[in-house]
Amino acid sequence: MLVGDEDFAEEVLSTRADPELKRRLLAVSRIAREVVRGLGIAVEDLKGPRRTETLALGRGMCAYLGRELAGISLAATGRHLGRERSTISRDVRRLEERVPKDRRVEAALRRVRQNLLK
Repeated sequence: MLVGDEDFAEEVLSTRADPELKRRLLAVSRIAREVVRGLGIAVEDLKGPRRTETLALGRGMCAYLGRELAGISLAATGRHLGRERSTISRDVRRLEERVPKDRRVEAALRRVRQNLLK
């Protein structure tokens, strides 16, 4: 059993845990922090009411990586970000369509994924 806050647990797991355990323990909050860091936006904006292209991209990345790396449902990501599941699903679909066409988006997604798996 590990006692401490999320940052402490992440620090311990990053040095001691096997990669599969780290993946299963990813939380939407950690994924969101890495996405906003990678895109240069604020978590508050990601959760806020604005619907800019960059924010929709960030929300889509959170949901996509959450589902891919940790099996987090789109509904759970939507709850964390203050969005309906259908909105998150649309953001993920748009991300999936954009990645093959936009090298910058593909590179940003790859960097965030790598940072989450460190």
